[in-house]
Amino acid sequence: GRQWVAHAHQDAIVALEIQNQIGLSAGRDGVLVAISLSDGGELWRTTHAAAAVSMSVCGTHVAVGWVDGQVWAVDWEGRTLKQINVDTQGQIYGLATNATHVFCGSQENDLTTKVRGFRLEDLTLAWQADFGASAEKPQLPMWMELDEGEMLYWNSGGRIRGVDWQTGQARWEVNHLPTLYHSGCSLQ
Repeated sequence: GRQWVAHAHQDAIVALEIQNQIGLSAGRDGVLVAISLSDGGELWRTTHAAAAVSMSVCGTHVAVGWVDGQVWAVDWEGRTLKQINVDTQGQIYGLATNATHVFCGSQENDLTTKVRGFRLEDLTLAWQADFGASAEKPQLPMWMELDEGEMLYWNSGGRIRGVDWQTGQARWEVNHLPTLYHSGCSLQ
């Protein structure tokens, strides 16, 4: 029944998440801000020199991907726990996280698409997989969904892949019509 409006950013918001009665928004202004859902009050914010491009949450932390190839894991009090410098020659798009790993998709400068899984414990690369390329139409990666055993990731060209998130090993793949543009999917 209560309504509120929060003005938290100086540029476009690119990602929103809700957990633990906290609303999180990440913007092109390089700001990640946490807002109380009870009254709209700002709880904390953290800033970066580059724009945010994606965000994912789990019980222990918030993962944010930035356009400069960094991924941050930030705890629910706003403290940056880990910083990963993804070795990408392009831009990060999709992101997913759980308590132990962060996963991100990127399009490299040569239009290849890569998906990487990182261990949060020591920031090492757990696995890396190629996910196609197209000289005619960019296959932008990557929206992701994650559950206890499996992860889905997909690109704008209509490809969906189900993998074991611990190893990156593909279990199945679906190719839709090449004209189909994926904008979302869910895993349950």
